[in-house]
Amino acid sequence: MVPIVLSGCAGESGVQDVVDAVDNVDVMADAGDVPGDENAVGPDIDERVDSSSDVCVPFCPAWAECGDDGCGGSCGTCWWEEWCEEMHCVHVDPPPDCDGIECGYNEDGYLCGECDEGMECIDGHCGFVDYPDCTNRECGDDGVGGSCGQCDKGFICNLWGECEPTCEYPQDLPAGWGIVSVVDFLTIPDTTEEKAGCFDYTDDGVPDNHLSGLASQFQTVLDDMGTWTTNMAMEFRPVKAIIADPGITIDGMRVRHDDAGQPGTFLADPVSWNPDNCRPFIRFDDVDVEEGDMSAGTQEITVHINVSPSFMLPIRLIDVHMSGILQPMGEGIEVTEGVISAVAMGSDLNQAVNLLWVECDKEPPPEDLVETCQALQMAMAPQPRIVGPGFLLQLHRTADGTYLDRDSEHPGNAMAMCMKFSAKPGTITGYFTP
Repeated sequence: MVPIVLSGCAGESGVQDVVDAVDNVDVMADAGDVPGDENAVGPDIDERVDSSSDVCVPFCPAWAECGDDGCGGSCGTCWWEEWCEEMHCVHVDPPPDCDGIECGYNEDGYLCGECDEGMECIDGHCGFVDYPDCTNRECGDDGVGGSCGQCDKGFICNLWGECEPTCEYPQDLPAGWGIVSVVDFLTIPDTTEEKAGCFDYTDDGVPDNHLSGLASQFQTVLDDMGTWTTNMAMEFRPVKAIIADPGITIDGMRVRHDDAGQPGTFLADPVSWNPDNCRPFIRFDDVDVEEGDMSAGTQEITVHINVSPSFMLPIRLIDVHMSGILQPMGEGIEVTEGVISAVAMGSDLNQAVNLLWVECDKEPPPEDLVETCQALQMAMAPQPRIVGPGFLLQLHRTADGTYLDRDSEHPGNAMAMCMKFSAKPGTITGYFTP
């Protein structure tokens, strides 16, 4: 039914107005404005008004969602994020007057967009805003370049923002060790099936490991780990029924065989401990162990890799996750199905590569580094000092610590790595001199 607006008084003339209005409706229908016909075009406004009776007949096709009814009224109202175009409500993204504005309101009060969770709208653009955070911290960085405080003399700030006593290195290194397991198997998972258990940093349901493409190149070296000069060991503290106890601590350290000792005995590398506080560079606190299933995580570790017998490369890793199954084996612990995942930032990788370049630039380079330097030059060609390890940086780490797959708007600045391992019981008898 078409609504009819009447003006004037009732009476004979009023009745005639109604008759005239109905005639106008018939005229419009004859003109092609049939409800449901989106191509129909109604008569001009002049045709809708009977000048003799001053009656305007509103016109809103059945398909109309918005727009003028021809008599100063409306055929409908769009939602506040929509625009009316040709009597249809459409969402324009971005609307014509939101050029250069991705969030917030424009001058007409139109909401041009909203920012994702964790981001804020700043001058029409979404961005991350860092706020000082000194929660449970008495020292160290507040996250925005400021400080949460300074430690007194004789104390040093650790990674957790705690002031702890400095130490006399290496005199204050541990004089004894807990239960120790030494890594005896290491592999880089390559296929989707093999990567099961690796950590999913992007939370897309797919485990992340950007070392996969290098698996074939390095696996031969990993298979020969029995011939390595040094290896990695895990120390479990405190010494008690570890398999059933939550809240234990696992320290990681470099070891090598004690040639003068019994089989299964090892010497620890002092470089595994921070000389400022005598804490290990690799530590997992509050490790969860439930019926032998071990799960651990830590904010940051530093690993030292022997690139050659004469050169050791330190690499900082963050957001580290480790899991495995602990089983009694004699007086020690056997670790099976071990998985360790971590992230290396591009800046840390570049720093490590630059340290290696310093050695390679020597004339002549160290004899035991010649092949490594040649491989490095080939890997970084054709612009070795510019390209760096960028081809491995498949992740973008945001300011709030979350990860995205890199794309045109989120350049790669980090890489995820994952390795699987097992470990057998061992005994540490002392330290060796690097």
